[in-house]
Amino acid sequence: MLKMQRFKLVSKTQSSFHLLNFILIASAVCLTHLVASVLLVHSSKSPLDVHPSSPDAYPSTDVEHIVFGIALNEKSWSNRKEYGKLWWEPRQMRGCVFLEAMPPDATASRDDNATLPPTCILEDTSRFRYTFKNGQPSAIRVARVVRETVALDIVNVIN
Repeated sequence: MLKMQRFKLVSKTQSSFHLLNFILIASAVCLTHLVASVLLVHSSKSPLDVHPSSPDAYPSTDVEHIVFGIALNEKSWSNRKEYGKLWWEPRQMRGCVFLEAMPPDATASRDDNATLPPTCILEDTSRFRYTFKNGQPSAIRVARVVRETVALDIVNVIN
């Protein structure tokens, strides 16, 4: 019986010794790999220089380089056009508010015309076959707005 307990004690000690050796060797390998990686990254020049060498290499992007395509339901335009008046800069910004039909109260004052983006009516897509069961009509509207904004072919727009 004493011999068996001694065997279990030795066996347990040996297995913990083996586990400790494994952990030390694995840690040394990982540390060596990390140090070698850091040294290689700092010593080698990247083959692809992503950042330009001078800040003037690319022209700055301003609001004139952006085209706004805003999708709205014609029922909500009369309420939401007040938000448009807050941020739309007619002499600087370009774009269109895309509606599926003209709103019932489509008579715009001169003030509205001067402070709002122009309204554009989306093309008729009643024959558009859309078969995705979980799709939403707003997704179709957004895709149409992107397509028709590109079709406006406004110059000096950054892609």
